[in-house]
Amino acid sequence: MFTEAEMRPMGIWIMFNCDKWEEITSHLEKGEYEIALKKAEENLENFPNDLIAFLLLLQAQHRVGVFKACEKTYLASQKNCLCTTA
Repeated sequence: MFTEAEMRPMGIWIMFNCDKWEEITSHLEKGEYEIALKKAEENLENFPNDLIAFLLLLQAQHRVGVFKACEKTYLASQKNCLCTTA
């Protein structure tokens, strides 16, 4: 079953998520790294295939010092597939 985000046309989906990206970026710029990390994790949980959300999560994790791979993302699942077939 598809999520609401996956059913949206790409342009609408980007417009919908753009506010979330700006909010996370704003927290990063203000030095509010813990808040940015929490918001990025929530955003990526709702949109697991969102590359920009994934990159913002990585940046927030780096700033907080809790650098880890997000296992719920499409990118992480692809990495795992490549590792098991190699």
